[in-house]
Amino acid sequence: MRLIKFGSLWLAENNATDDFSLSMRVADSALRGGSFDGDGAAVWPEARTFTRSFELWNTTAQTIQEQMDLLKTEVARGRRILVAETRDGDQRQTWAKCVGCTESMAPGGLGIQGISATFRAMYPYWTASEDEPYYFDDGNYFDGGWYLDSGNVTAETISTTSTTLTITNNGSAGFVRGVLSVTAGAGEGFTNLHIRNKTNSYELWWNDTLAANETLRIDFNTMTAEVDFVDAYAGIVIPASQMDWMRIEPGVNNIVVNVDSVTGTPDLRWEWARHYL
Repeated sequence: MRLIKFGSLWLAENNATDDFSLSMRVADSALRGGSFDGDGAAVWPEARTFTRSFELWNTTAQTIQEQMDLLKTEVARGRRILVAETRDGDQRQTWAKCVGCTESMAPGGLGIQGISATFRAMYPYWTASEDEPYYFDDGNYFDGGWYLDSGNVTAETISTTSTTLTITNNGSAGFVRGVLSVTAGAGEGFTNLHIRNKTNSYELWWNDTLAANETLRIDFNTMTAEVDFVDAYAGIVIPASQMDWMRIEPGVNNIVVNVDSVTGTPDLRWEWARHYL
């Protein structure tokens, strides 16, 4: 995989090399006679750094200084979307900041400027670029989060007290990101929502009532719940032993959504995107 774009800036290909690192979270707990991994059998990636070394060449279109100014301007904007390309030509993207930019010029290198840029990804996974667009300020999130309006969507209606749905994640990694929304139309509603991913036994409750013409929005990554943009976190209940609100594993995930009572057929919408290490 190679880095190709940071924010709006396409990274130079001249003599470019990329260094990708992958770090895992360490949570060992000491026991008599040894230790055990506090995370159990699962491996949980951490945020990590990538380094790209390349050269800026003097051209008739842009001088080296002009190219360096563009790079520094983009770096100064802070968190941007970092885009990479796999060997097969597929694009992946993640949020990142440039945390280091080193300039070097070897003797006799007139017209060539060596650059080494280090990027730190705050989110430990890459996502498929065709699942989510290149949004920086979409009106809802100011340079602060993914916008899932063109991601994968699994939709159902809640017409009985137990509804099942399937999410098939053909990415290579499990993920916690995703947004579940339920919209009750005129004369519709439900009480006490219970979500369970039977594939990994993750569960979440929202113990409250959704009235007619209201929309409940649960964001599993930011760990927020809102009804018509008003905080509804008080209804959330998560098992004490569960590290995340919800987690989707690679492959087929069988989801069960239960409610204590339902009127009409509220619309359920689960937005998600494929994730890769």
